[in-house]
Amino acid sequence: MMPAASEPGPSGHMVELSCNEALKLLGTVQLGRVALTDQALPAIRPVNHLVDEGEIIVRTHGGSALLGRTPASEGRKSSAATG
Repeated sequence: MMPAASEPGPSGHMVELSCNEALKLLGTVQLGRVALTDQALPAIRPVNHLVDEGEIIVRTHGGSALLGRTPASEGRKSSAATG
C-alpha cells in the first residue's frame, strides 16, 4: 500500500499520487476535511463524504459554507484513541 500524499514515502520524501490513486485512498475513509476561504480567511471544515464513480460527494445543508465553492479535501483514518 502506498503512503498517503501527506505522509513521507520510504525515502522520507512526499509521494505524488495520480488522481485515480488519490480517489481510491479517499474512498477507503468516510471522514475528511475540506479547506476553503471564508471571508478571505482560511477555513477547515470536517465532512463526511463518499466517492462514487470518480466523484467526491459531500453532504451539506442549505446554508453550508461549501455551497458554490471548490474546496480542497483530505481524508483521514481515525482510531478510537484519536477520534
